[in-house]
This record gives sequence, C-alpha cells and structure tokens, in this order.
Amino acid sequence: MDDKIKFFNSASLNALWNRIKEKFVPAGSVGSAEKEGLTKLYTGTGANTDGAMTQKAVTELFGNLKDAAGAAFRTVFTKI
Repeated sequence: MDDKIKFFNSASLNALWNRIKEKFVPAGSVGSAEKEGLTKLYTGTGANTDGAMTQKAVTELFGNLKDAAGAAFRTVFTKI
C-alpha cells in the first residue's frame, strides 16, 4: 500500500490539478462556450445542447424571428 501512496506525490497531484483547472472554471461559477462551470453559457445560437444562451442572444433571436415572420406575412397578404 505504501508504494501506491508514494506514486501520488505532490508534483504529480499538482500536475493533475493544473490539467483539471484548464478545462473547468471555479466551482459555483457560470461557464462559457469554452469552459464548463455550473453550465456552459453561449452568446449566440448554434447546435450546442449542453448549455444556455445569454439573454442578449435570445432577444436577438426573437427579433430576427419577428422580422422574418413580418416579412413572410407581408409577402402573403400583398399577393391576395
């Protein structure tokens, strides 16, 4: 058992911890598209399924949908 404990010295544990910190943000923090936290936070639309979008991204998306729907509505009713 002692030989296994010696294998995990402070240098190897520090190296492992540094690799973990590269991927994750501190506990309790909101993540980003690049790093995980409590959740990933995206600033735009896309095909990602592992996080949430910012309020600004959602507002822009709905604004674009409103504009597209309005244009389609005007196109249909101008042809009637």
